[in-house]
Amino acid sequence: MCKPGVSDGNGAIPESTTNGFNSFGQDDHGRSYPDSGTNVYCRPQASLSPSPMSLIPSSQPFPGSYNFQFEFGKQPKDTKSTAWTFSDMTNKLYAQKDAMCPVRFRIDCDGVANGLYIRALPIYSRPEHVQDVVKRCPNHIQAPESANIPHREHFIWCENQGARYVTDSSTGRCAVIAPYDATPAGTSWVTYLFSFKCLNSCVGGPNRREMSIIYTLENSNQEVLGRLSIDLRICACPGRDRKSEEGKIELQRQKRNETTPSHKTTSINRPSTSHMSVNTSPPQQPASQVAVHEQTMYGIMRGPRDESREETFTLRVKGRRNYEVLAMLRDALETSSRLNQRPRNEYVLTAKSSSVQKSNPLSFSFT
Repeated sequence: MCKPGVSDGNGAIPESTTNGFNSFGQDDHGRSYPDSGTNVYCRPQASLSPSPMSLIPSSQPFPGSYNFQFEFGKQPKDTKSTAWTFSDMTNKLYAQKDAMCPVRFRIDCDGVANGLYIRALPIYSRPEHVQDVVKRCPNHIQAPESANIPHREHFIWCENQGARYVTDSSTGRCAVIAPYDATPAGTSWVTYLFSFKCLNSCVGGPNRREMSIIYTLENSNQEVLGRLSIDLRICACPGRDRKSEEGKIELQRQKRNETTPSHKTTSINRPSTSHMSVNTSPPQQPASQVAVHEQTMYGIMRGPRDESREETFTLRVKGRRNYEVLAMLRDALETSSRLNQRPRNEYVLTAKSSSVQKSNPLSFSFT
């Protein structure tokens, strides 16, 4: 059966081109969308992509010929209890349940973009869950405030008069579609308010599964003209969770940098009377009389020893505690070395003096 949409060249239209609508091109409430005769584009479309309402929707960024872009509006104060916040580091939106998040979209269009729509589709981002449909949990669906709302099962809501809530007949995926409004005077961005009706931790719904949102720019034939995606976390403390995840990423970067070999040596002054540092500076001696060897974690450099020369070694130590232990050991060895270098005649003189006193005790003479 032919349906309104794109012809396959033989006068028939494939079923896949109508995945986002029911058999009559209507949404969940029976309201029809404009047919192909009302499409007005500001430029011809060079290539088309399949509808996002497939078994495994694509989340690959695709700006398309319209250079589809998005950004978030002015963010509230960055606190633990902020209503929502977006992180460029994690490419993730952190928001409270029911919080209004302003998302701004932009396309490169010289004229009025008629017949274009924005679709917001939530998906589970991990491979083992991507085929599951994102819906609200039973507790929130059956809440009294949701009793008279036809689209109460939908996870994403859009505060737009032209918003339509659609459910795919083959996959059961829920999405919200809103017409691409005319840009206000003096700006090239169009703002939409999206809210999310469940927490990531809701049992029977998201159930702590990682989620993403796919935003697509489409025409009334569901041809994808552009695609963007972001990760999503709906929680009680968006600011806290954002800082926690960014901190984990930063810690992983530091660990990678520490494991990467580096030729830089950082001098650290030991908090004691010792003048030793990680990079021990040798005493001022002629270059011809100083032999400097470097000891690494792979073993001690082997070579001919010359006890007649003063040799200085540099030992790289990981960890301040290990460094302080080795510093105390070094101080003890240097003290022992100085004692061993005292002139032997002092010991000989002392020994002779002691032996004379023992062999010739004091005697007294009486007259």
